[in-house]
Amino acid sequence: MSNVHVRVNRCFLLFFLVFGLSQVMYFFAAGKVADVANLVVNIIYLSVFLVLIKKEGLGIQEYGLYWPEDCEKHIFTALLLAFVYSIVTVFLAGALIGFRASPTTASSSVSFQIVVTLLMAFVGESIFRGYIQGNLAKAYGFPLALSLSSFMFSLHRLPLPLIGSSSLMSGFDTAMSFFFMAIFLGFFFKTTMNLIGPVTFHAVVLLLNHFMPLAAIKTDYVLLFDVIAYIFLVILLNVVVVRET
Repeated sequence: MSNVHVRVNRCFLLFFLVFGLSQVMYFFAAGKVADVANLVVNIIYLSVFLVLIKKEGLGIQEYGLYWPEDCEKHIFTALLLAFVYSIVTVFLAGALIGFRASPTTASSSVSFQIVVTLLMAFVGESIFRGYIQGNLAKAYGFPLALSLSSFMFSLHRLPLPLIGSSSLMSGFDTAMSFFFMAIFLGFFFKTTMNLIGPVTFHAVVLLLNHFMPLAAIKTDYVLLFDVIAYIFLVILLNVVVVRET
């Protein structure tokens, strides 16, 4: 079996591990336990990821994990894009279809939630963009790799109705929102070949969603604003992004 096929197999095995542990966590963990469980499973994911790249004999730079010379510009670009996303999906959507209160959950301390969120963003981008998308692109090309890795990313964030207690439609909306996010982050990573921007964007969007007291009313049109936002961000990405040479 060729080295490329071995890496492809490892991509799917890594996904099934992440997906399986995520479903177990969604089913059993709640409240403060959920934050602790999230921390633990993400440490496990990160450990497995590091073991895999060590087995392949490549440095973490091959997976986009390095500090670029223009690190500040990467971070600023990601922050700008994250705030544009929130403006479109929260304030523009809310202005057109109405706002609802989005109370934050005090399951644990704010500082602990921020640490867990940052770890989730870092591990998620390292695995799904750096490792899975990167390896699948070598085997199948970028379009298919982007589609597969984005589908995997959205699926692992979805508490399945057959396992957990979430409603089907709510779960579908959540999965589609994460799918659109993954498509955009895949383009972001391909453009820069560095995970600083995707990790920053991912973390800021999660934090804003978690702590922002307002959200657009949930209607059939909410996902449309996600689509509009990410199409606009892909266009904006090609204008302001820092490209690696």
